[in-house]
Amino acid sequence: NGQWAKIACPDVDYAALDPVARQENIFPPTIIVQGDADNVPGSSLALAERAAQDLKARGTDVRLYVVPEATHMFDLPPMVGTSDLGPKWQAVVEGLSLLKSNVQDYS
Repeated sequence: NGQWAKIACPDVDYAALDPVARQENIFPPTIIVQGDADNVPGSSLALAERAAQDLKARGTDVRLYVVPEATHMFDLPPMVGTSDLGPKWQAVVEGLSLLKSNVQDYS
């Protein structure tokens, strides 16, 4: 319901929820997919940009993919990837491509 961040951080110090702030210098290749219309507390474009900068500064292969006009959890509606093959679907494909390129084939 969009209230979890306020419950987890009643003092509104959302940076305390930032996982990048608690990471070591070694972090796996990362893609951050962020809608530019996401207004959920603790999930803003500014935080995504900061996370990408922080990870890059630590030597992590990181990509920030900003999806125009996308809100929080934009990839959940059933039309994404079926009738909607636009920027939202491309963001999903980008993330899966990065995952595929960094996972070993154990078959």
